Amino acid sequence: MHRLRPTTELMGAGFRAAAASDDSKYGRLEMTDRRIDINPSGVKNAGAIIENEAGEARTGLIALFDSAQPAADGNDGFATGPALVAFANSMRSELDSTINELQSTGQRIVSAANRIESTDDATAEGISRIATSLNGLGNQPLPG
Repeated sequence: MHRLRPTTELMGAGFRAAAASDDSKYGRLEMTDRRIDINPSGVKNAGAIIENEAGEARTGLIALFDSAQPAADGNDGFATGPALVAFANSMRSELDSTINELQSTGQRIVSAANRIESTDDATAEGISRIATSLNGLGNQPLPG
C-alpha cells in the first residue's frame, strides 16, 4: 500500500473509501489524517478498464447515428430531414468528445499509478543507500 498526503481530498476512479479494512481493491481515504492509501496495481487496472470501455463505447458510437442521413434522404422535401442530420452530427460530436475525455482520464490514471510506484521505488532505494552509508560510518577505518 502506498501512502500519499494530499493537499485536497481526492475521490474518483480508482480511489474508493474503504470503511474498515486496509485491503481495499483500490485503496482508501482516511478522513482522520487526510491520508490516501492506494494499491497501484488496482488503480492501474481501473485506469485500463476505463480506457478499454472508452474504446468499446467509441466502436458502438460509430453506427449509433448512421440512420439519420438515410432517414433524411428517404423523406426528401421534409424540413426535419436536415435538422435530424444536424442533431445527429451534433450528438455524435458531443459523445465522441466525452469518450475522448474518458479515454484520456483512463490513461492519466494509469500514468499516475506508475509514477507513484516508480517514486516509491526510487525513494526506497535512496533510503537504502543512505542506511548503508550510515551503517558504514560505525565501522573502524581500514588501516593504511
